[in-house]
Amino acid sequence: MQESELSHYFFVDSHPWFEPKVESYGHVLEVHAKEEYQGLGIATRMLEYPIEDLKKRNVNVIYIDTRGDNAKAIRLYEKMGFREFGRTIHFKKISG
Repeated sequence: MQESELSHYFFVDSHPWFEPKVESYGHVLEVHAKEEYQGLGIATRMLEYPIEDLKKRNVNVIYIDTRGDNAKAIRLYEKMGFREFGRTIHFKKISG
């Protein structure tokens, strides 16, 4: 398994614009496992790392995003204790 086949990224900040009463939070930006590695518990272990790291930093609010149609990610996040609290609409502009 190569590094490019698995990835996760997160950051810590304070007072998110969408929930300003939250003192500090972590935001997990990416958790990916290539399709051939899905269903093996790898994404669960990958998500455990930032959760534990953020706990050590005394961060008790963690956000993570996914598309509304990504059933596998939604099941994983709910299994890990995350609950949906809102929806975001994304826009893009294609030049040309």
